[in-house]
Amino acid sequence: MMLLALDPSQQMGFCLGKHDGTPIYGTHRLPKGRFSRQALALEAMLLDMIKANRVERVYAEKPILPRVTSFDAMIAMAGKATVIGLTCARIGVDLVYVDMSTWRSEFGVPTQAPKRVPKPERRKWVKAATIERCRALGYEPGDDNAADAIGIWWSRAAAIREREASPTLFESDILAGMDV
Repeated sequence: MMLLALDPSQQMGFCLGKHDGTPIYGTHRLPKGRFSRQALALEAMLLDMIKANRVERVYAEKPILPRVTSFDAMIAMAGKATVIGLTCARIGVDLVYVDMSTWRSEFGVPTQAPKRVPKPERRKWVKAATIERCRALGYEPGDDNAADAIGIWWSRAAAIREREASPTLFESDILAGMDV
């Protein structure tokens, strides 16, 4: 199955590949300025990437909305998630939003920095751990956005491979030995 994983931000991390193959990954820089320009650029990028690669499912990290923020920051975070959802719906591609803590745990990286790490450095510490994990797996992300997208893709691809490898019950197995 062809998967596209996204780490939504101004520098949009992406990872694209078959669940049982080697992905391509990188960062797509959205234009600066008004969110409407970013939204249109994001939609165009997604349409091109999804159609050209016959993507069957898109995974995107759920935005974490802080309690106190500006309208511009809120529209940028939630707006990107909305554009991704609308674009996928428009062309009939499955979209799954993934919690950061879920994919990080499945990817084998901490969901938060140890308490000994000073508050201003905590986010950087978690991002550095993700980049290290990518490198340990043979990937060379150019930045933390690509690394996060790799982590999302890797966790979802592993889950699909695991499901495929699990035995399933068929009707004949269920009905075996029963009087019907």
